[in-house]
Amino acid sequence: MTNPRPEAQFQTHLVNYLQIQHGYTVLATQDISDNEFYLAETVLLAFIEATQPETLARLQINYGSDSFGEIIKALKTTLAYQPLWLIIRNGLAVRGEHFQLFYPKPRSSESVANQHWQQNRIHLNSTLLNPSIA
Repeated sequence: MTNPRPEAQFQTHLVNYLQIQHGYTVLATQDISDNEFYLAETVLLAFIEATQPETLARLQINYGSDSFGEIIKALKTTLAYQPLWLIIRNGLAVRGEHFQLFYPKPRSSESVANQHWQQNRIHLNSTLLNPSIA
């Protein structure tokens, strides 16, 4: 059944476009583990594990099994004074280590991003676009 409200129709159109044209993946509500910052922690931590195992290993020397907790805590702290787009662009400092949260498509085969940019994952949750019209 189609929602007769124009806002809901536009939201549905936008979600479909992002999925079909740009390969976005829809997150399930349970994927968002933090309802204050709306973080999909498991997705973020899987990206870090896949793309930066050496940096993560150095963090784990000092913080062991709480390394992921330190990453999430650093992200939340940084979000208090820096916009998310800037953190994504510049990376995240965590206890003396630097983690990339995104790798741009490389311009040359010599770029370090060449190894990792295809690990980027862009997800969306349609209820976050505007929950009042879903």
